[in-house]
Amino acid sequence: MSYGVTSSSSSSAIGLLFILMLCGVNLFCHLSFAQDTLPLNTLQFGPAVPLELAQNRSLIRVLARVPNARELDLFEKNSTHSYLFVSSPGTGAIHILSLYHDTSRFNRTMNDSTLLSDFNSSSGYVQLLSQDIIVNAMSNSPNGVAYDSSTDTLYVGEIATIYMVLNVISKYESGQRSASMYQKIPVQSYDPNSWHGFKYIRIHKQKMYVPVGAPCNTCILTDLFGTITSFELPKDVNNFSGQAPKRVEATGVRNSVGFDFDPNNDSILYFTDNGRDYMGNLIPGDEFNKLILNNEGDSNIKSFGFPYCHANGIVDPDMNPNESVMSCSNGNYVKPIVVLDAHVAALGTIFFRNSEASLWKQFLNVNRSVFIAEHGSWNRDPPFGYRVMMISDVKDEQKAPNGYTVFLEGWLTKGTSKYWGRPVDVRQLNKGPVGSLFISDDYAGVVYVVEFDTTSVIKKNQGNASGTRSNSPFMITLITGLVIVLLNVQI
Repeated sequence: MSYGVTSSSSSSAIGLLFILMLCGVNLFCHLSFAQDTLPLNTLQFGPAVPLELAQNRSLIRVLARVPNARELDLFEKNSTHSYLFVSSPGTGAIHILSLYHDTSRFNRTMNDSTLLSDFNSSSGYVQLLSQDIIVNAMSNSPNGVAYDSSTDTLYVGEIATIYMVLNVISKYESGQRSASMYQKIPVQSYDPNSWHGFKYIRIHKQKMYVPVGAPCNTCILTDLFGTITSFELPKDVNNFSGQAPKRVEATGVRNSVGFDFDPNNDSILYFTDNGRDYMGNLIPGDEFNKLILNNEGDSNIKSFGFPYCHANGIVDPDMNPNESVMSCSNGNYVKPIVVLDAHVAALGTIFFRNSEASLWKQFLNVNRSVFIAEHGSWNRDPPFGYRVMMISDVKDEQKAPNGYTVFLEGWLTKGTSKYWGRPVDVRQLNKGPVGSLFISDDYAGVVYVVEFDTTSVIKKNQGNASGTRSNSPFMITLITGLVIVLLNVQI
């Protein structure tokens, strides 16, 4: 069950029918949306968000255009100002977004449905002050971004090299907005193989954590492939003396492109892992895993099963026939704490940490909850994923959490193979009353922000109380459909 955020199901259906009539009898007409006309009205909150909150107090909007927007990192400088770093591996650039937090500007134009707005809206808690490219002309897919506030250093992860960029915020605030003013210094090297080669990087306790994906769908792993690694960051970034040794934290990891550290236990890392292909539509599931960080030397490195065992004990028919290499039912490997849906391409994940966001805590089960961006399948028929999920009550101890529930969906048109966006990564403001959630989308080339209104007095009427809405969204759907078809349809 999902809650539509701007129009009733009947009005959406009529609007869609109108569009199809204009397209002609060819039901497979392709809708090509320009960046300024993203169909945000198709986005829907799922069961993780109660209807009252979804209808009456939510705001979804595009914060900024960033071509091929992938990994995010957020630096909250103070209560009114933050910086969001966004990687664009397809263009070889890293963007910096300067953001201003202002509760007085969380104004509403509708009182009976979610407000969805496009670029540079005056509505909302987070306002985009400026956007610039501070790293450019990188040729090997700079996917990873991680900012270290203790040294004012931005780390950028290409496929084969991790770089550091010094004095990022201080330079930016002094007016140095050109990428030519920011020098890239290599600090670590990895294998240049590009299959599953995107580097997702995070900083934790003065270490950099970097997964190294398997260079295949399924194969015997060599070197550092199929691992999560770490290395010590330079203690003095201004006098860098050479690469630190890499440490293997986990093996048997097919392709992790998202992880976060336990808010209450800094020795635990939770990560997503993408399952293998060509075993059917329903197996194996992607994984949400728990890793207790290795403090006992290389002899205690944990394996997560790949390439022999998948998800909750599925035997790999190619690499482990008849469990000839490893027992998948009781083998010596770590099974996921949650098996996600198959082929959804689970990527970025983040724990909810905001203790001030009252509406999140009042309406959602955010107790030790995580958000997961599901990029969507590439060869499943029909396609699946293309959404942001939520898992609640993630435990310190090895127990299954509660739920694996849709938070936000609608980038994929249900019942079709058409999609207009693909979520990649998630970050959230840890301070302030709104708890703004940022979502990157490499397909639409934007960063969204989801906010719940804590400042407005929402007028409620009988229609809202019963879960129905006025007819005005129908007209919006109809007119929008007409404009989109006339301007953007390609048959």
